Parts: sequence; C-alpha cells; structure tokens
Amino acid sequence: MAVALVLTVLNILSISRNEFSRGCTDPKYTPKNGRTEEIMIEVNDSAAGLINRTFRVYTPINYDQFQPFPLVVDFHGYYDNSSVQEEQTGWKLIADKYNIVVVWPNGLDDTIGKLFGTDLQAFSWNAAGTTASPGPLGITCNWTKSPSNHYPCHATCMQVRGCRNLFDAGGCDSTTCSNDELYTELFLNWMEDAYCLDLDRVHVTGMSNGAMMTYDLVTASAKIAPRIASIVPFSGSLLVGFNNPPLRRMAVMDVHGIEDDVIPANVSNGHGKGPHDSILSEDGFYYTSTADVMKAWATKNGCSGAKEHYPTEFDGDTDLYCWSPYGACPEAPVIQCTHSLGHTWPFINTTIGRSHAALLAWNFFAKNPRIDESKYLTDKVNSTEQ
Repeated sequence: MAVALVLTVLNILSISRNEFSRGCTDPKYTPKNGRTEEIMIEVNDSAAGLINRTFRVYTPINYDQFQPFPLVVDFHGYYDNSSVQEEQTGWKLIADKYNIVVVWPNGLDDTIGKLFGTDLQAFSWNAAGTTASPGPLGITCNWTKSPSNHYPCHATCMQVRGCRNLFDAGGCDSTTCSNDELYTELFLNWMEDAYCLDLDRVHVTGMSNGAMMTYDLVTASAKIAPRIASIVPFSGSLLVGFNNPPLRRMAVMDVHGIEDDVIPANVSNGHGKGPHDSILSEDGFYYTSTADVMKAWATKNGCSGAKEHYPTEFDGDTDLYCWSPYGACPEAPVIQCTHSLGHTWPFINTTIGRSHAALLAWNFFAKNPRIDESKYLTDKVNSTEQ
C-alpha cells in the first residue's frame, strides 16, 4: 500500500511541468467530497487587529487528494456574503462536472451601525481605491450628485480614515478598511496546504465590488498576482487613478451589462463624464472606463492588431457578445464582453440560468493557465543586449 501511494505521488508530480500545491504530498486537512465547508482562519489585520475570518469551500464529488485540481476563487459583491455568492453564481452546479475546487471568500462586515441595531450586512472588499481617495489622480467621487448615497461608516476606517459620523463614511470611502490582500494571501496558503491544487490553474472571478477586488489583486498585489492564472470580473472596474496593468501577463475577460449604471462600462451607460475620462456612476463614483482598463492589459500582454470577435457558446443569449478589442495577444488574451442586462450576471433572467455565467468564465479559464513569464524576461534581456 505504501509503495502504491509513493508511486501515485511521483506520477502526479511528473505528468507535466505544472506546479502542484503542498497538499498533494502532505495534506493538512481532509475535505468532504461533494460538500461545502466553512473554514475559519486567524488574520492579524493592521486595521482590524487579530480577528477570525471565514471562507467557504466546495469540494467536487470526484476530488482525489493525489490528483491536482484547478481552483476558482469567487468574490461576492457589496452587501452580499460568501453564502449568497455560492447560491447565486452557479459554480457549485458545474464544479462536479469539470472537477473544480471553488472558494467563496467572505468580506468583512464591520459597519458601526451594527452596534446600534442597524446592521446593513455591508460585507465588502477594500480594493481598487474604495478607501484611498484622493488617489493618484485626485478625488474618486462626486457625492454632491446624490448625497443620500453616502456609504456606512466601517469600524476599521474609523481609526485610520475617519468617518463623517457614526453612520456615514468619510470622504469617498465606501468599504471596509481591512487588509483584504493579507486575508487572501492567508486563505490561499491554507488551500495550498489542505488541497492538491494545480498552481498553474488558480483563477479569480467576482461580481461588482468583488470584481474590483479581482482586478486589484492582480494589478496592485505583488504577493497575489504571481499566483493567479487568469481572471473574469463581472460588472466591475477600478476607481479613477487606480487603473494599472497586471503585474504579470495573464488572461482577462471583462463582462459588463450595457444597462449597468452602478459600475458603468462607458459614458453612455453612466451619468456623465468625470475627470481623466472617467465615468460617473449612479451613486456618485468616478470609474475607469472598460476601454481604458482593457488598453492597459493589452499593452502589458503584447496584444496588437484589429479588434476581432471572440466566439463563445453563449453568443446571443441576453445579447452576449465578446471580442478582443486590441487584436491578438501572444498567450494571454484580453477579452471584453457585453450583454443586454444591468448590474448583474448575463443570463440571470433567462432559462439558461446562473450556471451558464459560471460556465462562460470556466470555459475561458480552462483555456488560459498561468503562463511562464521567464521567457518574456529572457526576450527583454536579449533585446537589451543587442
């Protein structure tokens, strides 16, 4: 039996050049196949102190601790939580068929109103400039447009940023001030210790504020970006001044509804033009246009040529259409998709259902593992020497 176990481990480590997690050879946890479990970890947060935070994990029915599985991390939107995201997005409906381990992180709900019995359940992510205004290009909101839309004061922001009062956030702040990068680093560490994961197939997606978190992790976090293969943000962007290219080449598919004015993709979807070609949202924030986000990614990924259609099996459903706005990319495609709905997933109001939004993302993920950056570094060195 011991010999067979050793041979199995040696086999999975030699099937390709891929990197596999520590959990493939020395797992620190025994998952329950076909079930979702809530995991608690300790986080020493600079804003929140030493706290316990949770995330939910679904283990596919065919999970094998000696077979490396892909991981999808799915961040919820503002006000939602990991349980809501699990039920709404449909990842669990396809995880068994495609052998995917899925994680739903849980944002911190630390609104001051909780202390006074007015808990808004404002689970949120500190990402893409949500607690950093004024940013590199100035202020990120215009709340005079809709002053009643001020966001709640979060306890983590009270000390480090200050609040307007016990119930209203200060300045342009809209989320928790917790260190969500650290939390993400720690739950990824836990997953690598507990599960047998293919580290070249760790993908991230998210909705709304969760999509902002998705973008932020790969454009601003030097610790997280090298661990991610590709991303699919739904209905998200970055606040003005926080649009940066990814820290490494990776594939992206941005999905936006043309009726979305919460985080609008362009001026025609929004409520006017803001500074530096940003777009004013219905609740008074200045967001980077999707075109500008895609341009930054295309430049990093070496894309060139005329725009071209990117076909998917769901083309036409809720008017879904995807394209490569900056032509072909050597390895990491930059894809933009639109659909006819608003601030939501495509297909959500149709018979296709939620699982097809997850499947749209998965089909993209499956084609885009983490790429080897070293070859590009080598090309750059050779070019410099010449």
